[in-house]
Amino acid sequence: MDKLESVQNKSKEVFKEIYAPYKHLTPETIFNDNDIDNIYEKYLKSAVVMVAMIFINLMMLKIELGKQGIRFIHNKYTEYKSVEEVSDEDDDIYDEDDKNEPENAEEEEEKPVLVEKNEENDKWNVTIIENE
Repeated sequence: MDKLESVQNKSKEVFKEIYAPYKHLTPETIFNDNDIDNIYEKYLKSAVVMVAMIFINLMMLKIELGKQGIRFIHNKYTEYKSVEEVSDEDDDIYDEDDKNEPENAEEEEEKPVLVEKNEENDKWNVTIIENE
């Protein structure tokens, strides 16, 4: 039983060492550390700290972008649903108008039109062509 508890305590210590932050959080603190004598070791450790900081910042950026993306999609979806509800109400209004018209009502013939753009004032002219 004592052996099991000692293994459990040792595993807790190892786990705490793994997820605990490194004693140097910036490359400057590594270069100011007097315990590290070798300049190559200082450069190597500072490179590892910089790469880890970049990785952490990219992961945090990924979380933020995901959160913003989900919020954007949610807003667009609610906007779409609100437009769809208004459109459904409009369709109901048009359906009621159709019910009020007699079934044998004559449809108006569409008359041919001529559309031209006036080059002088950039306006469009529409002329209705009547057949005789």
